[in-house]
Amino acid sequence: MCVWCGFDRLEATAELCAVCGQTPDSATVTLVKSTDAEDIAAPGNSASLRVDRVFADRYRIDAVVGRGGMGSVFRVTDSRDRGTYALKVLHAAGGQGSAALKRFKREAEMLARIAHPAVPRIHDFGVLDESMYLVTDFIDGSNLRNVIASKGALPIAEVVRIGVAVAECLNAAHEHGVVHRDVKPHNVMLTPQGDVRLIDFGVARDAAVNATAITATGNTVGTPQYMAPEQFNALRIDARADIYSLGVLLFEASTGRLPFYGDTPVAVGMKHVHEAPPHPRALRSDLPMLLDRVILKCLEKNPADRYPTAADVAGDLRRSAVAKRTVKRTRAGDYVVHEDTGEDWALVLASSKEKSEWTPGLTLQFAGQMFKLQRVDYDTSYPSPFVYRFSFSAESEVIRRFVDYDEPAAPLPTGLSRWFGKKD
Repeated sequence: MCVWCGFDRLEATAELCAVCGQTPDSATVTLVKSTDAEDIAAPGNSASLRVDRVFADRYRIDAVVGRGGMGSVFRVTDSRDRGTYALKVLHAAGGQGSAALKRFKREAEMLARIAHPAVPRIHDFGVLDESMYLVTDFIDGSNLRNVIASKGALPIAEVVRIGVAVAECLNAAHEHGVVHRDVKPHNVMLTPQGDVRLIDFGVARDAAVNATAITATGNTVGTPQYMAPEQFNALRIDARADIYSLGVLLFEASTGRLPFYGDTPVAVGMKHVHEAPPHPRALRSDLPMLLDRVILKCLEKNPADRYPTAADVAGDLRRSAVAKRTVKRTRAGDYVVHEDTGEDWALVLASSKEKSEWTPGLTLQFAGQMFKLQRVDYDTSYPSPFVYRFSFSAESEVIRRFVDYDEPAAPLPTGLSRWFGKKD
């Protein structure tokens, strides 16, 4: 795997990553001692950037954090307040001209207005000798991609905690008109104190100079394994593309693997566009049902079918952590199942044997009420695997297929009684 862009199936003999163009063996991100530091020649700069040099007459470079063909990141000390910050220098590509610099300044100003604890604050930005630069909070910690690579699937509580933090961070950005466009575990930092930070908000991508992204067209930017279908189709994107990418991140954190794999970026893209993702619960049986549904709703192909806002994602993630399942066995041996999942089914029955005559449209009389069968699932995480989901049957509806279940109303637990009262 290329640790710059996350592209899996990188050939061991490859000199360059086919996605981001970085040299695989130079992708290790480490702090470099001053005695080992190399000069980093920045196009347009008369002076090289190296440890102990002062940038912009203000920032002393203490260590090289990361470097690439398009830019470099340093840990610096501000001579004015003695604070420790991260300096990101983005080298302007040939031919960009003043328009790219204006875009960079405009988006940097927008990012500086985002007030959220998970978004590193921008302390300074500008252009020096044709190189754009940002000065942000310095984040000491590990990125989520490395955590998943070392630990595999994370505890459910941790998945929910990280997911809520990222979703709320994205919502704050979206309210300011900022779309991240490259949400992935590599850009989620976890501090030693357990805080979550979302980094790399797309300033460089807007200027088309980010080394960790691919550009298939003039405006298609992202990392293939985490990109929304509309990004591969070069369609106009909005905040819902970030929600899709968050769904991929949640899928990976929950299961330890990605929903789609491919030998090339094009192969991965085709799967994102055309293939349904596997159910996370099929890969991890202890995953709460609501968390499974949150992830799959984020991963809908059509943006209109996803959550409308990242705040909605955060809300359902919180609910998934406390969602409960209650079961009651019927006299016939099936189970009445109640789940706090947000899906308001009037009745859910789980059976150990398939009821071949029960198909959608069937009317069932159960405990003195009429229900219409809407959906049939096979799910081994239930007390019995054949799951039948019913809505209330309208009294005026013509009954074409009818089954009398013959279950008395009295034995149902109090927590389920609300199901059997008609909705307003």
